[in-house]
Amino acid sequence: MLSRISGAENKAYNLSQYMVTYHTYHGTIAVSGGDIMPNIIPVSDLRNYKAVLSQVSYGNPVYLTKNGRGDCAIIDLKELDELRALKTLFSELEKGEISARKEGWISLEDAEKRLGL
Repeated sequence: MLSRISGAENKAYNLSQYMVTYHTYHGTIAVSGGDIMPNIIPVSDLRNYKAVLSQVSYGNPVYLTKNGRGDCAIIDLKELDELRALKTLFSELEKGEISARKEGWISLEDAEKRLGL
């Protein structure tokens, strides 16, 4: 399926469910993978912001470009909250790993005892 999203000077082509190629005056950006095609549009399309916002859904952000380069993304609020939670989780896991490397690891039996299992 070929669909075209156009702005004043830039065009985005959704070529298949696995790849999108964004054509600009400065070159080509290819993004591949996933079942949902990324929406890549120029910032100038925000003049009609209701149409742009209607394209945003969970797992389907809209990527905005300025002068043919990636600038920012609009994502679903629930997805943003989950990304923040993941960032916090990974940060805490990293702290734990650093601590374990400095102070040493404990055995499974000791961990079970500490957790009351």
